[in-house]
Amino acid sequence: MSANIKDIAATERIKRMRQEIVASDPAVCSERALIVTKSYQETEGQPIPVRRAKAIKRVLEEMTIHIWDDELIVGNHANGRRTAPIFPEWGVYWLEDQLDTIPVRPQDKMIIPDQVKADIRSVIPYWRGKTVYDKVWGTLPEDVQKARKALVFTVDLFERGSFGHIVYNTPAILKYGFAKVKEEALERIQNADESIPEEFKKIQYWKAFAIICDGIIAFANRFSVLAKEMAEKETDAKRKSELLEISRICARVPEHPAENFREAIQTVWFLQLLPQL
Repeated sequence: MSANIKDIAATERIKRMRQEIVASDPAVCSERALIVTKSYQETEGQPIPVRRAKAIKRVLEEMTIHIWDDELIVGNHANGRRTAPIFPEWGVYWLEDQLDTIPVRPQDKMIIPDQVKADIRSVIPYWRGKTVYDKVWGTLPEDVQKARKALVFTVDLFERGSFGHIVYNTPAILKYGFAKVKEEALERIQNADESIPEEFKKIQYWKAFAIICDGIIAFANRFSVLAKEMAEKETDAKRKSELLEISRICARVPEHPAENFREAIQTVWFLQLLPQL
């Protein structure tokens, strides 16, 4: 009879990691907002799927990455132990209203350093009128807008938030890896007819797919390099060995199929981070 997960005692490693997270103050990170905004500014006029893919790829290539003490499965989504990125492409109206109150509000207080505030304020002008929230409201009839503002009803999931609530085809990535996914996308592009409107739309989607594949592979490879650099400086033999194994794993997945449990778990964690970014 298998043991109940609640009956399995946490290891000392897990206890230390949990304490590190619990002891960290929640904070806001502006890195993603800056990177995404710069990317969108540089891709004006390009198809939306391609613009979105290029923005995500740039985040994966440029954001600060960390490997925290005791970690065996790596990957962060903001520059800090317990920090939240900002998604200006979804909406900036609330940032203008709440940026100064987030650190002092009664519930869910978060630290926002002055530089982070300045960073966020610097991107707001670009996004006014261009966000998902703005575009959704722009399609609503006047009577519906009035009903919404009066809180007669609300529809909030994709209007104010991002697509974080997504389940990938994880078994396919574990079995084939992103290199294979990219290969299939490029084959479809090659076999499509760009002169046909419906085919043209599909081509933009497949191009975006290939770009995303490059981004997540680059993201993992960055962790491989970082782990190796940390291992070279590590004096504890056990941790050095762990870091070298992390480096090996991140050089392999999710670009290629996972060959063992550790590689599979690392792949799944990278897949979890992707929609959160």
